[in-house]
Amino acid sequence: PAQIMISILTNTPLCNRTTRRVGLTEAGERYLERAQPNLRETESLFADTRAVSQTMSGTLKLAIAPGVAEHIVVPVLLDFLSAHASLKITLDVDAEQSDVVANGYDAAIRCGPPSGAGLKGRKLTKVQFTLCASEKYLTRNGTPASVADLGNHDVATWYSGGGASVWSFQTDQGLEQSIPRGRIQANSLDVLLQSARRGFTIAALPNQLAEPIIETGDLIEVLPETRIGSMEVWCLWPEQALMPARLRAMIDHLANQLTPKRA
Repeated sequence: PAQIMISILTNTPLCNRTTRRVGLTEAGERYLERAQPNLRETESLFADTRAVSQTMSGTLKLAIAPGVAEHIVVPVLLDFLSAHASLKITLDVDAEQSDVVANGYDAAIRCGPPSGAGLKGRKLTKVQFTLCASEKYLTRNGTPASVADLGNHDVATWYSGGGASVWSFQTDQGLEQSIPRGRIQANSLDVLLQSARRGFTIAALPNQLAEPIIETGDLIEVLPETRIGSMEVWCLWPEQALMPARLRAMIDHLANQLTPKRA
């Protein structure tokens, strides 16, 4: 305690101790008189800080990866925000996947688990993909009958700054792979969707995005008997002794709403 340190540093006893009681010395009484206002202020500061941490108010600063994470998570995040009128969110669509701790983010939504020190994480969902094309494209170019046929088609692919991507498919014959070719690469789901809708390419889209469009007839599923690889969406946050209530509630909401419900 501070009073023990002061007693040691000044070589001045603040208390008289016996086996039955403890009493203040004259120096101790003067110390207490001067210290009490500061103690009350400190207690008030701790109480205010804890109250802010444990209430559903204030601002959450979030980073979110563009594309799949952005499209899947943002609608659910807006539902959470609408349920808490005193809460604000600052959302950074972060293609560079900046350092969560160094940039002061409360959390980040990324495609994959934490890979650096000082971060904790929770898987929110696993996203499955569907190959889609428009009737216009399939009429002009034919419909792929196998994974190998994709090599003869124009396929829009996700651009991540690396080399050629390899797609893995689970088929009746086992695991098959294809290196898609095409004239369009983009780090935007909207671009991939538009390229498919306008009859320019085949595109792999998240099921949550593709299924409603297929139901309307605007797009047609390609190779429906195969299953293309999946992607995990995670929430990452800095390790901390006490997680703010608003952050914990947000993570719980995202996980509960995004986790597929078992029949």
